[in-house]
Amino acid sequence: NHRTKDLCEKLWNCLQYLCCSTLLGCWCQCCGMCAIGQQDRELCRLDDNMTGNHDYVTFEPFQEYDVKLQQLRTDRVTSFWKHMCSMSKLSYKLLQLLAWSLLVLALVAVLRVERNFTLVNLLVVLATFFQAFLVLYFVHWKWYRFDLSLDAVVKYFSSGFILATGMAVVLEMLVSAILGLISNVIILIVAITQEYAKGTSLPTTSQEAQDYAREFQREHLPLFCFFTFLNAFVVAAFVEETCKYFGFWMVETPDLNDSSLFGRVSKESKGVGITIAMVATALGFACCENLLYVFVYSPPSLVNEVTTLLARSIFPIHPLAAALQSIGVCRRDLEGDCKVGLGRILFPAIMLHGSFDFLLMVMALIQSVEDEGGGGNVSSDDDNSIDDDLAKQESSHAGVQDEMPLLMASVVIVIIGLIYYVWQADAQRIRLHELDQGGRPTGETTPLLV
Repeated sequence: NHRTKDLCEKLWNCLQYLCCSTLLGCWCQCCGMCAIGQQDRELCRLDDNMTGNHDYVTFEPFQEYDVKLQQLRTDRVTSFWKHMCSMSKLSYKLLQLLAWSLLVLALVAVLRVERNFTLVNLLVVLATFFQAFLVLYFVHWKWYRFDLSLDAVVKYFSSGFILATGMAVVLEMLVSAILGLISNVIILIVAITQEYAKGTSLPTTSQEAQDYAREFQREHLPLFCFFTFLNAFVVAAFVEETCKYFGFWMVETPDLNDSSLFGRVSKESKGVGITIAMVATALGFACCENLLYVFVYSPPSLVNEVTTLLARSIFPIHPLAAALQSIGVCRRDLEGDCKVGLGRILFPAIMLHGSFDFLLMVMALIQSVEDEGGGGNVSSDDDNSIDDDLAKQESSHAGVQDEMPLLMASVVIVIIGLIYYVWQADAQRIRLHELDQGGRPTGETTPLLV
């Protein structure tokens, strides 16, 4: 492959050289991605023909279950049980891992090993998985079960849940620490310059520092909005979309392998399979992330857990962003467009994901600044308790009204992303169909990706 690499690929190659080659050249494992890379290298050392034709972990050859998958497609078998029985050993092990994990959680809830985890909390865990599986039912099983096997869906979902999420947590902590350090340095420089110009000094006591920080944030709100922009587009969107892409890329299945029976399908069908695979990876990622937000980042309360789960389930940003990525992957791998690199694949997804997160973050920032600014006007007299209660009710109603524009804007962003995907997917489906017919695509002038 002699095509010119784009910026994202060069940055990734730099990280890969520093971490996976120089620092970890002794087969050290820092995350799931390192383990997958090590196993692939071991396969190459044993036999060059094994790589790309065997499952990871179990080392089961594709040909041992590829025939069964192809038979299901040829006979148009609709039985879910028969599809389950035709899966590979790796998929069985992954499903067994899920079953044992849920069983352990059930025992913890019944025996009250953890006081804050009850049977009701277990139902929240099951609801989190059910939400992801419900989306998979419509995306894959209901209409496209023959374009990608159930075996592959299990593997891609597990990759997103286990590998991509772990990789994203580590990278987000690293990138967030770097950006936090840079932000603090900039804030310190601005504060020192401002106080020097005024002829005053920085606060010395803890209370003075808190008051100064609140006032500084109000006076330099655009600066903090810029930091929020970096947090939304770099820490959240860029890191997570990159990890989801590599979560898809790390999985080896016969479905998308041209040398296997199941992989010998039309480009149009394989394009559908790529989209489902990337969406399944994103749903696994989103499912694990939802569990983290529900049980780790939210206060330990059933109301908070259910509210967080519902709020994160309403907007399918992760699967929609993965579908946008699949447009670029199909353009590169199926249409043979050498101009499409990693940057062009990720860019639409990063823009959608970053815009959505930035909107939520900047509105939360502005709201916190307004709340702190109005905190000094609250009366503390005991005789005005009734008035205070009425004021709190009015404030609550005002808060709901303030949330409505944010909710509407979030819906608009999701709708725009969905419309863009449908437009691009329809154009790409026509081109892939023409390639399957042996002709040259007539829609090459239609812009697919920026």
